[in-house]
Amino acid sequence: MAKNAAWLLAELPELERAGVVDAATAARLRAHYADAPERGAALGVSAVLGALLVGLGVILLVAHNWDAWSRGLRLLVTALPLAAGQGACWFALRRRADSRVWREGAAVFSALAFAAALALVAQIFQFGGDLDRYLLSCALVALPLVYALDASLLAVLVGGAWLGWVAAQAAGAREPLLVLLAYATLLPHAVSVHRREPAGLRSVMLVGWLVPLLFAALTLAMPLARQLAALWLGSCALLLILLDDVSGAGGAFVRRPLRAYGELGWALVALGATFPEFWSSRGWFGNGERAALAQIGAVQWLVLAVAAALVLRALLRRRWLPAALALPVAGLVLAEGLPLAPLPLAVFFNAYVLAIGVALIAGGLRERALRVISSGLTLLAVLVLLRFFGSEWPFVMRGVAFVGVGLAFLGAHAWLRRRLRP
Repeated sequence: MAKNAAWLLAELPELERAGVVDAATAARLRAHYADAPERGAALGVSAVLGALLVGLGVILLVAHNWDAWSRGLRLLVTALPLAAGQGACWFALRRRADSRVWREGAAVFSALAFAAALALVAQIFQFGGDLDRYLLSCALVALPLVYALDASLLAVLVGGAWLGWVAAQAAGAREPLLVLLAYATLLPHAVSVHRREPAGLRSVMLVGWLVPLLFAALTLAMPLARQLAALWLGSCALLLILLDDVSGAGGAFVRRPLRAYGELGWALVALGATFPEFWSSRGWFGNGERAALAQIGAVQWLVLAVAAALVLRALLRRRWLPAALALPVAGLVLAEGLPLAPLPLAVFFNAYVLAIGVALIAGGLRERALRVISSGLTLLAVLVLLRFFGSEWPFVMRGVAFVGVGLAFLGAHAWLRRRLRP
């Protein structure tokens, strides 16, 4: 039902343009079907929260009498949640195969039961162990459950376990290629969910959580992150924007996490490039340990290569605006090898950000997309405010300028809302 509703909602704009349905009918259909995917996801979240609360209550009761029990009784109590988790998974697969609530709840409960049992067995027999190995073991055991029960919430928990595994390792033992391999194990599930529910809340949740978890894990695994910060953030943001453009995703902005993360990262780098100080500190690849550069360079250039291929694709399809967003990353790469003066670069990127803002506003007016127009206005407003911060004006004049820019922004936004009202 949720899949059919998502398909219908995606088809409504085309049906309106073709005159098959009018605007009023389309609005009623959106109101009727828009919340269908959310209801199933909300039930899934409720089931998982209920399982967590029950598990925590049992843990508190057991912990109160734990020291008074024999070793055999402790092992028996440790095995009971594991058996219950396996029984819940069997019941979900055989009796409730069409229930997302049962599949999600059983998968999460079974994975947490194993994590608790592993920790308790280590405590009973006084086994030594490292946190990174413990998290790695929990993630590897939970991974088959993600695919056996099609459990997206458990996939997010596995992604969090991968991040914890990287963070718990010694700095010298972190390897970016292994991090990519670990998160690649969740890619088939995310792709499968996106194909079945491209506009569904489950797909948005997976991408919305796994992308920042992967970015954080890779950043931790790169000891030269401070030198690579601008290039790393800019190339990852560009890649996310281009991937969203390739996917042809539409709909509300909150349902496009790739676009949201990408635009935020791009804005940070592009606006930073408008300051001469941004270009004064170069040499990202020239500092730090040479031994660590091999894998770090491989990951960085892999991201750049994929982004460059997608930029070329955008140019061939005459998608000028997505291709133009690659200029800050290109500037960072060129500035590494060429003796470019910081002041001319800063002036150029001031004009560049201004042009991107104007292009967004023009494109939004052409497509009657208020969100795109608001993005362009926001970018221009932030650019103007940053120039005020970097000026030598007195505080009173800066305050008046801020108020003026804010009032102009609010007035333009109100005028556009009236103009674009259906």
